[in-house]
Amino acid sequence: MLQKVEWVRDGRADWLAVKAESDGGETKDTSQYIMATLSAIVRIDRDDFWMTSDAGYRRPSTVWKGLRDVKPSCAVCIPDLQPVRGDYDQVVKNLEQLQAEIVTPGYQMGKGFFLGAKGGAKRFKIRHVLFDVSIHAIN
Repeated sequence: MLQKVEWVRDGRADWLAVKAESDGGETKDTSQYIMATLSAIVRIDRDDFWMTSDAGYRRPSTVWKGLRDVKPSCAVCIPDLQPVRGDYDQVVKNLEQLQAEIVTPGYQMGKGFFLGAKGGAKRFKIRHVLFDVSIHAIN
């Protein structure tokens, strides 16, 4: 999986994109990329869940200036069901490697989106934006 994606710089942001099809062993030089979609079957940790429709927004604060800035999130952990339970460690390893590849040169990697372990397995955070005004295309 990791051989099929690469980080692409777009202004001040880095996006995970699908690599262009190879042609004779070399990657084609393209000016447009397709955003990579990552998926995994996980269990939402009910103790760290903030994905309600408004993420508990009450009023402007130092964290959220306005409702449009709210980014609901939750922690996910190892699922209870087989066979996907057996895949969870590989999911975490893949995410750790992707995160390590994007560390700013000269800086040490922090915890990123990983949280402490629960039930013997690492947890990680996912989030979404309530209001997305644009669809990102990488050029």
